[in-house]
Amino acid sequence: MSQFTLTPEEDQLVLDALQGSAARYAALFGAIDPNLQALIAKVEGQLPQPAVEEPVPVVTEVVEPEVIVETPQKVPAEAAE
Repeated sequence: MSQFTLTPEEDQLVLDALQGSAARYAALFGAIDPNLQALIAKVEGQLPQPAVEEPVPVVTEVVEPEVIVETPQKVPAEAAE
């Protein structure tokens, strides 16, 4: 806002008030006030945009299952009888 030094929180309050006025105007007259909408757009353009944090990619490691091969044990010929 060119003539005021407002904090981002104060800018947001002004924007909320303008949007409330625009909603009341539309409810009363059944139309949108283009001048009020232009002012809202101008104030919105001056607000700092919230930083969007990129999600940290999740790295998954594929672990192959361990294959166990059983070898038949040799049974002595004497024990087999």
